[in-house]
Amino acid sequence: MKIKTIALAGAILLTGSFAFAESVHLPQAVEHAMAAVSQGEAGNAQAFVEHAEAALTHAEASQKAEANPHTAEAINHLKLSVEVGKRGDAMAAAHHAQEALKHLDLASEPSTVESVHLPQAVEHTTAAITHGEAGHAQAFVEHAEAALTHSEASQKAQANPHTAEGITHLKAAIDAGKKGDTAGGTAHAKEALKHLDLASQPKK
Repeated sequence: MKIKTIALAGAILLTGSFAFAESVHLPQAVEHAMAAVSQGEAGNAQAFVEHAEAALTHAEASQKAEANPHTAEAINHLKLSVEVGKRGDAMAAAHHAQEALKHLDLASEPSTVESVHLPQAVEHTTAAITHGEAGHAQAFVEHAEAALTHSEASQKAQANPHTAEGITHLKAAIDAGKKGDTAGGTAHAKEALKHLDLASQPKK
């Protein structure tokens, strides 16, 4: 019992440490990215690179603590900005740093992943239904697959029984669409949309 208690306490402490790491590093990444943009726009390539590298270090530490698609996208832009900055093109590097900053700001918002992916899932499901009703099997499948990807990302960020049900219907819709059964696929997509709409409603 004592061992279990110690293990549980350790797990809680570790989880808290990860959350703390994210909360510390993300603001630092934003701060250095902003400084990098300022230096880049002023044409100071060396100072730009210093701040961009610091932003990258903090962004990677935050991503390690808690994975976020916006942080990942920011890291890609920061890496590009450092490469361009090292070549002396401060203005072009600043452009990449600005893109990184946009994603870092989005990553800083609460429940970012869920709030971004669920509306995209609804949008693509709606488009899939439109194409399905028109008999466009290929376009139907493309939008249904995009809806599924966003739904799964949302579900991973914040489990919701309606999102889970939407995922089940989207998978069935894709299977039907790939067989050319757009009518059957559309019926499943409509059921998926009902559940995704329910999942999108504010929690009381």
